[in-house]
Amino acid sequence: MKNTLTTKSSSSFDLYLWGSSLLLIGIGLMMIYSASAVIAEAKFADSAYFVKRQVIFLIPGLLLAWIFSKIEIRLLEKAVWPILIISGLSLLAVLIPSVGSQINGARRWLKLGMFSVQPSEFAKLALIIFMAFYLSKKKEKMKEFGHLLPALFILIIFLKLILSEPDLGAAVIVGGVFMLLIYQGGARIRHLFFLFLMSLPFLYHYLSVGFRRHRLMAFLDPWKEQGGEGFQVVQSYLAFAGGGPFGMGLGGSKQKLFYLPEPYTDFIFSVIGEELGLIGTFGVLLLFSILIFRGVKIALKTENLFEFYLCTGITFLFFIQVFINICVVTGLFPTKGLPLPLISYGGSSLWINLISIGILLNISNRARFGPRKAGRREMVATERFG
Repeated sequence: MKNTLTTKSSSSFDLYLWGSSLLLIGIGLMMIYSASAVIAEAKFADSAYFVKRQVIFLIPGLLLAWIFSKIEIRLLEKAVWPILIISGLSLLAVLIPSVGSQINGARRWLKLGMFSVQPSEFAKLALIIFMAFYLSKKKEKMKEFGHLLPALFILIIFLKLILSEPDLGAAVIVGGVFMLLIYQGGARIRHLFFLFLMSLPFLYHYLSVGFRRHRLMAFLDPWKEQGGEGFQVVQSYLAFAGGGPFGMGLGGSKQKLFYLPEPYTDFIFSVIGEELGLIGTFGVLLLFSILIFRGVKIALKTENLFEFYLCTGITFLFFIQVFINICVVTGLFPTKGLPLPLISYGGSSLWINLISIGILLNISNRARFGPRKAGRREMVATERFG
């Protein structure tokens, strides 16, 4: 019995998921330093300023990943309403002038001592936990449009708060994950199409406002607007072109030298392309592919509906964020600030990513050693994943 328990404990750890995550974090630290050293030296007289702060964020982030890999998942299910309410109140708090911090005209941060946290990042995971709870309770009832309305009401409240900051990128991600999850939960295609049509007037309203309209026009012809809204994507093009197949070598990027704005955050993939070349970008995409594949694999193994939808939602979240970021920096989507998970500089994003990885590890362990039994999960997976 002792040997059996030892074997079970040692083999329960998903090395592919955890290993790919750690490699991405390691690449992120390396590239944050490379992309920010000159800027940090000029602004703070410390070339390692940003990477030091990222390490400070990383330490509690790893602790959070470990905690969420060990706790009972049913505690998240029981705490779904407190999590949702706290997340909603934090989104509301950033809009209060005396509480939220305003940076570049946006109120997206809560000041906590020497650091700032971004509630919209936590809202992404809070809504996934809520949707996992909701879908696991409704099951086959999701084919009826009336059962979509309570979840849709919660989504609209969160989207309104996020767009009030404003943070269109986070709103698009939250809406995208919601649509994928309700489809996975059994919603009919015509209901999804109806919701999409209903969202078009709101999208037009937000995209037609001032700088967003200019960004959309710049997306259509960035070279024409290279001195204005097309500046970032043109500099990103130049970074990828300069990198070629093998790159200019670590630290060799020229576009990070005050050409590409904040290259250690949203456009860090461009610096990877310039310094590590096509091979380096493929390596990063391969690691993300392993992470996402493991997420799908874990979802298909679990027999618990709440865990299935929770795992599916987290996997969708990683996929959408990576997909949009890559499309933005390569000019396939209009420019929008959005971090590359586990790689870009930013504490809130890193914490939520590591908590999500911890949850996936937790579900993986439970799925691997839990009792195998046929159930609703297998039917859902067959219908949606094939």
